[in-house]
Amino acid sequence: MIAISTKPVDTEHWFNKLLNDKTTGYSQEHSVPLDTKEVHHYRTWIKANPSLRYFPDLKAQIKRESSLARKDFNLVQSFRAYRLNQGVEDVAINSYLISPDTWRDCETNGLEVDKQGYLVFGLDLSGGSDIRKIC
Repeated sequence: MIAISTKPVDTEHWFNKLLNDKTTGYSQEHSVPLDTKEVHHYRTWIKANPSLRYFPDLKAQIKRESSLARKDFNLVQSFRAYRLNQGVEDVAINSYLISPDTWRDCETNGLEVDKQGYLVFGLDLSGGSDIRKIC
């Protein structure tokens, strides 16, 4: 049997089980780890698409999709699922004020507590991606 697919979200999915069960034969997986921050870089794309350098049209398409995903969070999940093979939902189910990735970046960048022990957090509601500048 030859099975080619994008990585499913559910770890109990038959395709995930096939990938993880080394007793069933040979399996090969090309994907980018979920914790990868640089999802919009060529060196990241090549990990999930090792033949990319031989297909300039595909490279151009992924570049276009990456550019669109940078501007529209609703496209990020599809980009991660189909172009990075990350095993994420292919559509954003919820609408967010800021993306979960941006929030995680803010949580882990050493937020400081003021002198009285209160956490101070500012949120830029400009509609752009300016929050990354303050995190």
